[in-house]
Amino acid sequence: MVGVILHILYRYFQGHMFIFPVLYFLFHLPFSIGRSFHQHVVAYEFYLDPNIGSSLINFYVKFDFSDVAPQVFDYMPHRNVVPWTTIMGCYSQMGSVDE
Repeated sequence: MVGVILHILYRYFQGHMFIFPVLYFLFHLPFSIGRSFHQHVVAYEFYLDPNIGSSLINFYVKFDFSDVAPQVFDYMPHRNVVPWTTIMGCYSQMGSVDE
């Protein structure tokens, strides 16, 4: 289902990637669907958008995958204040303030 939705949005809303973080939080995705979302984000290269990368970081922290969240952050080519704030908040939430 996520793949179909992402395909439709990509086809008709190209250049408007801001919609994906909103879509992501509206669905309150379970882990299995969230992983599928991540795969489609990579396939369509939406990870280039810092807001989408930040949504993925939050997703992995939500499910206690604290080892994957920093990997998503490190993979992001463009990091503005949004992903930096997200990763710092996630480290704080995980109790890793020294990171």
